[in-house]
Amino acid sequence: MDITPTESVVLAGSPTRLKSSVVSTRLYVKALVLSSTARKVVIVTLDTLKYPVERVVEARRQIERSTGIPTDNVIICASHTHRGPLWTYYEHKLVTPIAEAVMKRREQPSYRYFFTGIRIGDDFAIVTNPDELFCEIGISIKQNSPFKHTMVAEQTNGAHGYVPTAKAFAGGSYETWFGEHSYLTTRAGEIIEKESLDILSRLKRGDS
Repeated sequence: MDITPTESVVLAGSPTRLKSSVVSTRLYVKALVLSSTARKVVIVTLDTLKYPVERVVEARRQIERSTGIPTDNVIICASHTHRGPLWTYYEHKLVTPIAEAVMKRREQPSYRYFFTGIRIGDDFAIVTNPDELFCEIGISIKQNSPFKHTMVAEQTNGAHGYVPTAKAFAGGSYETWFGEHSYLTTRAGEIIEKESLDILSRLKRGDS
């Protein structure tokens, strides 16, 4: 959430009264929601000098009311910038922007994703996906395919990064780190394998 003032403001943390004249860096409330099977944790950063405990309590309660994430699982941290107004400048004392940032981040992103299957004769098929699958996933698709010969073609019709196995996620490696190179759910491998085999089965039956 962008919280950059649209007017000249008194900058917090200066020993003398200092007012802004230009915007050189924008100010934000940002939220990160981390989740496992049974628990969600929220980390919120605020571009303001400090944020008092009374407002933290209020913001955490609003997050719990709007998302169901317990207050004990919420961390709110000020960046301690001296190049923005104090939290008191903002409407709702930043409580509402904090809760909105968490709600926005909590929404599961969706991606356009294309599978394609091609049958060539009775014994050969190609099934595609837009990822870099760990070898075990591609091998499992081939082994369980109804065709004698199956090609699993990757990086087709898009690019969604690495898809590690569940075992790889447990062990940890750079392919499992969240980022532009790897951002799908930890169940992506399982889902891709199932969808690929469903496509291959329909091709074998001759379904359109």
